[in-house]
Amino acid sequence: MPRSIPTPRCRAAAAALERFTTGLAQEAYGSGVGVNVISPGLVATPGVVHHKLINESNKDRVTPVEHMAEACLRLCHGDPSVITGRIDYADQVIEEFKLEPADII
Repeated sequence: MPRSIPTPRCRAAAAALERFTTGLAQEAYGSGVGVNVISPGLVATPGVVHHKLINESNKDRVTPVEHMAEACLRLCHGDPSVITGRIDYADQVIEEFKLEPADII
């Protein structure tokens, strides 16, 4: 049975990735390269749906895969002198940039 609460190892890995992102963004600033991370949470990928990992207790926190893709694309195509060192959730990026995710699956 999958865990619904992140383990300490998972939280430590996420914190390390976030710190690595901000450090690398600072080092790369001015080089034309932006460094960002999107915290995925529970993404409604075909595998997640197939294994029935979305249920009543977590269905309100599910991120559609199209939102993840659109948010990642926006951060990749943004101006790296402005969009770098960000730690976001997909829904925050969608809302901030008023994006309309396309259907991909």
